[in-house]
Amino acid sequence: MRFIVLLWAHLLLPLTAHAEMVNVSAVESLDGAVKCIWARDRVVSIISGPCENFTPPTRIRLGATFIANGKTRTIGIITATHIDKDMSSVGLKASDTTCVAAESSKEIPDGQGDHVGTWLYIKQCRQLNIVEQQPPGVITPIAAVEFLKRPNDLQAVYVGGIMEGEIFFLYGTSNKDYPAWIACVQQKALGDTTNDVVAFIRSTPNFTEGVGSALAQVLGRRCKNR
Repeated sequence: MRFIVLLWAHLLLPLTAHAEMVNVSAVESLDGAVKCIWARDRVVSIISGPCENFTPPTRIRLGATFIANGKTRTIGIITATHIDKDMSSVGLKASDTTCVAAESSKEIPDGQGDHVGTWLYIKQCRQLNIVEQQPPGVITPIAAVEFLKRPNDLQAVYVGGIMEGEIFFLYGTSNKDYPAWIACVQQKALGDTTNDVVAFIRSTPNFTEGVGSALAQVLGRRCKNR
């Protein structure tokens, strides 16, 4: 690997004067390119370069993971910078958007001096709306991180809808476990089951699956002996 005594931050620092930076929950690379960069303190200088053994995240969103330098990292912050003036020095034009993602804000260069950290740099990116953030499927589920932002009553409605779908499937397929499953589910009120789902998601920081998966695991633990 070729080490470069070069602060990749120079790609980011000039942006502050000619751009608007916002935190977002998910983005995509317009050209498919996602760079992983690290910077380390080598006593006499900061040395930086591309990450080794880099495996990019399947989706660039909060909670997604990527592998860099032998470590699995979880994205905890994504910033999108909207350029409002041509910046030929870094190959950006007015109206372009460039993005950075990392485990935390301290991993991202801030222009305040020497910096060490590991971050993802997406030169050309686009912010995704809530629907676009979800994986393809028969229906579009709500991601766990978005589910937690909903009011309690809407959370309960969503969880209840998932359970009604499960009930319909088990009944429609004449599943032999149907009576026992119904009895187990009815041990708790819908509100209590919803609280259990919320608690499960919050207690599992790396959980990136949908609410349906969280509910399945909650009910699986409750009903495992039935």
